[in-house]
Amino acid sequence: MIRKKNKKGFLLDLIFIVIVMFIIGLVIFFCGKILTDSNTSFQQTLYSNQSKQEMQDNTDRYNNVFDNVFLTISILLLITIIINITLLQANPALIIFLFIIFCFSLIPIAIMGNAFNDISTDTNINSFSTGFTFTNWIMSHIVLIILGFGTITTIVLFAKFQGD
Repeated sequence: MIRKKNKKGFLLDLIFIVIVMFIIGLVIFFCGKILTDSNTSFQQTLYSNQSKQEMQDNTDRYNNVFDNVFLTISILLLITIIINITLLQANPALIIFLFIIFCFSLIPIAIMGNAFNDISTDTNINSFSTGFTFTNWIMSHIVLIILGFGTITTIVLFAKFQGD
């Protein structure tokens, strides 16, 4: 079996996941905002009613589709980390150091969660972002999610030692 030598990689992976989720969430918000503004302009053109209706239908479906896409990507990223954790070899004596480093890694995660919340509650985006229930909930509770996930990955990482 292939064993990874960089034991601190799991903490970097958690921060990487939060950064990816942050960027994907913002891209989804801003693309949706652009789509909504484009739809408003499109509805005032001389195109056929069928074209206008198709554009309106696509705009109406955007929130639901991409909110579920964000949820799916988030879950798949977290599952990927659990799978990667099984490739690490760790000594149980390192759990104290891992815990300390993990606590410090929660600081940038909390900052990104708060920044996302500030952006999503901005007056220009707030009316649009309320349609993203999963995205808003995940990003507003990101510290608790990563804390729980970090606990699970630590258990997986060090429980494996008993079986070796």
